[in-house]
Amino acid sequence: MLMTFSFREDFDSFEPTNSLEIDSASTVRSKPKDEKIHIFAEKLRVPRFEDHVSRPRLDELFCKTLHQIGAMLVTGRAGTGKTALASHCSGSYDETFWFRVEAADNDWKTFSSYLSAMLKVPLSEKTETDVSLFVENLFSELGQFEKTSPRLIVFDDVHNVFDADWFSEFFHTALFSLTSETHLIFLSRSKPPFPLWRLRSKQVLSVVDEKILAFDESETKIFCKKLGLSARQTQKILKESYGRIGKLKTLAESV
Repeated sequence: MLMTFSFREDFDSFEPTNSLEIDSASTVRSKPKDEKIHIFAEKLRVPRFEDHVSRPRLDELFCKTLHQIGAMLVTGRAGTGKTALASHCSGSYDETFWFRVEAADNDWKTFSSYLSAMLKVPLSEKTETDVSLFVENLFSELGQFEKTSPRLIVFDDVHNVFDADWFSEFFHTALFSLTSETHLIFLSRSKPPFPLWRLRSKQVLSVVDEKILAFDESETKIFCKKLGLSARQTQKILKESYGRIGKLKTLAESV
């Protein structure tokens, strides 16, 4: 009983990184016979932003948090700069793995197949259905590779699978299986539907929300000054954008 998955390059362009080399085809085991899962390679690419706005305050926060705690949940609506910040943060790692999660990945077999392909950790008959065992084996396998510095794993748009019956088990097991050689970032538009206070109190998860992501007054002034905008225009943009980078850029361009 074998399930195969193939890679599809359904994208126009991408910037390759030194963290991922994707084979043309691989195999994993599953109960349904000859079931195929297509792995879209662009979902495993680290996105790059040519117009990224440097945020030293958040760069320092991300760096310190990941090295002290190891895992971070970044929440905020679209346009708050979550993905750009994580992408910029990945530049300080020698090895980065990225998974842009979609609603279609709600099925555990699909989700775990992407992880298997991304990290090159094979799925066994046991781990294809046992979420905790799969995650534990995943980090155990990664730990066998000697690293002089931590690797980074990013789950982008992870809110798309919050309603999956396996997500809570996956999330908690991942946090408690984490080793010093691996750092995790979860990017989401909202918080998961279960309490996080215990995870935060145990120092296994840090949460960065939209208020922290928002541009403060000094950051907005620096950004607008580079564009040659006046103090009056800067105050207007800050007030109307609520510090959201997407809106802030749009308003600045209109001025």
